[in-house]
Amino acid sequence: MSINLKPFLPVACFLAWLFFVISCEKPADPLPPEEPVETPDTTIVIGSGDTITVPIDTLIASFSFTNNNCTAACKISFTNASYNATSYLWDFGYKVLGEPATSAAPNPQHNYKNSGTYKVVLIALKGAQSDTFTQTVKINRPVYPYTIGTSSSEQGNGVVQTSDGGYVVVGSKVGASGFYDVYLFKTDESRNIIWERTFGGSKRDVGLAMEPTPDGGFIIVGNTESAGAGGRDVYLIRTNAEGSVMWEQTIGDAGDDQGNAVALSPDGGFVVAGVAHSATTDNLREDILLAKTDANGNLVWKKRINSTGQGQDGAYCIQATSDGGYLIGGYYNLYGSPMGISGLIKIDGEGNIVWERHDITYLFHINSIDKTSDGGFVLAGVSNVSTSNADIVLLKINATGEIAWRRSIYSNGYLYDEVNRVRQTADGGYIFCGAADRSAYELPSEKDILVVKTDAGGNKLWSKTFTDGARFGSGNDVRQTADGGYIVAGLLLVEYVEFVRADYDVYLLKLDQNGDVQ
Repeated sequence: MSINLKPFLPVACFLAWLFFVISCEKPADPLPPEEPVETPDTTIVIGSGDTITVPIDTLIASFSFTNNNCTAACKISFTNASYNATSYLWDFGYKVLGEPATSAAPNPQHNYKNSGTYKVVLIALKGAQSDTFTQTVKINRPVYPYTIGTSSSEQGNGVVQTSDGGYVVVGSKVGASGFYDVYLFKTDESRNIIWERTFGGSKRDVGLAMEPTPDGGFIIVGNTESAGAGGRDVYLIRTNAEGSVMWEQTIGDAGDDQGNAVALSPDGGFVVAGVAHSATTDNLREDILLAKTDANGNLVWKKRINSTGQGQDGAYCIQATSDGGYLIGGYYNLYGSPMGISGLIKIDGEGNIVWERHDITYLFHINSIDKTSDGGFVLAGVSNVSTSNADIVLLKINATGEIAWRRSIYSNGYLYDEVNRVRQTADGGYIFCGAADRSAYELPSEKDILVVKTDAGGNKLWSKTFTDGARFGSGNDVRQTADGGYIVAGLLLVEYVEFVRADYDVYLLKLDQNGDVQ
């Protein structure tokens, strides 16, 4: 059977034509792209105080703090201003032994014990993301009243009032070499520095005591490691009234030698008392060192005294006597004796022993001697620390060393009080200075500067302590002033970094006759 297709041909042609037209038409335009999705912004205040606009999901580390430029020791509070963080890591840029230098707290506090400029870093964290923000914290050096010094560390060991009402102080100061130099300076009566001088070399040199000379100048004794025959030698310096050097002299042998005190001799020369160490490798033996120079510093004689020929003897102080001799105070210690006892020796003008005493009970070392108006002497030291707390002891003797009285009623501290200088006052009584222990058996010790006035019998009239909040102070010399008051020179610990360094200032304190600060 066959099918006739002719009737369908017009339809087929129409469909073919329609397909051709459709396929030749211009393609339709693509759909327009979708509009991008915008992340909203937010405005935040960062730790510097600036306002910024950022995407709302940005991680930002930021913080602020209070008390910038405060004085050490200073606790700084940090306020976290981070954005989108879930945890934090702080580095305070300052570390003291036994204290953390970092924190994970959101808003921590940190105690800066010492002055300086420290970089504080905050890392803000969120998952694997992190951001860091840094600021600096400045802590100023502490300021205490009655101090003179810089961050280089200074100490005052001797003081003299000058005819114009000012003061000259000797001690030590850390120099450019990083070691102490002998430090001498003059102030007006209000403690403003007029001039200052340093003496020494590239190693450690210190001034320990000073006396005025008849020409208005000064004789200074101390130690030097920059010159001399041994590792440390006696350092003797004579200056004029302006502090300029007239001459310098070192005294010593191959061992370590130390000058602790100096006295004027009747012929215009000087006699030094101190300690001479053995030059052997053990360096255990110590002798009393005495040396006489003429007015120009030329050595006249030198003596070493050891009462037993062994053990450890040493001199802390010297006082001229009316017969042209000298009274020497210090310590006497046999090998094997744990603490030693006081040593008191009278010598003639040539350094020969006239008499000596090592039998003064309950007196552990003699630290200072002063001549009294009746021809006798007052001695200052401490009681034997092996049997009790170290009470300060005053002892009055006559010209031949016989004891008139003994007083030991001055204990102010817990363990080890100190007396460094005693002088008779115009009323026949005594003034002495030192340090009162307040540390209750703790180390490092905490001590106050101590000044005590007594009557002629050694009975305490008043006692004053000073540190103004500092951890440690010591009164090293005291003299009565022309107005009937007192000038005290010593040192005050301004800053302390464990096992690293101690920064001291000279402490120069003017008191009235009742011990009140002027």
